[in-house]
Amino acid sequence: PMPIVTLGLGGDKDAIDTDILLDSGYALDGVISKSRADELGCQPLHDGAEAPLLNLADNSKVRPSGRVQVEVFLKPSLRVYVGAWVIDSVPFDLILGSQFLKQYGAILNYNSCKATLAIAEQTRPNVVKHVELGFRMSNGDTGRGAEPLYATQELQLEPGEHGLLPVNAGQSVSYTHLPLPTTRKV
Repeated sequence: PMPIVTLGLGGDKDAIDTDILLDSGYALDGVISKSRADELGCQPLHDGAEAPLLNLADNSKVRPSGRVQVEVFLKPSLRVYVGAWVIDSVPFDLILGSQFLKQYGAILNYNSCKATLAIAEQTRPNVVKHVELGFRMSNGDTGRGAEPLYATQELQLEPGEHGLLPVNAGQSVSYTHLPLPTTRKV
């Protein structure tokens, strides 16, 4: 499941509410569907003549038809601009990748389904506003949080060993606290 936020997107026309996928696994800043870029009247940054070949999640490769600037309204009076590659068909009208998330210091809290972005004020770049956005997961989860899981038995491992424990969502079982293994530098 991936986080999806609904925000207003703008261009030369009025803002349109759009489902946006926040994809920390996508290395670039943004990808927008050609139909949404056209609908918004987004300003082209350049055509696709020198566009890189993009790897998509389904392992296919596609060359964008260009790059546009998209206006993203985080709140009615707060917006950011994102460069996005234009491709014909994407599962969401806009996908914001890790470059965007890093640029704005995004913190994605999957338990509360909230994304926090750090946005510098345009007139005072040293002043940062933290904007919290609610999101839902692509599987429909809206933030009740993960249920805690408890080990149903003990397992003692030697340093460097791995093991699997059966778990349940019921009450925790009592266990003896084992000391953590010591590590040594090599």
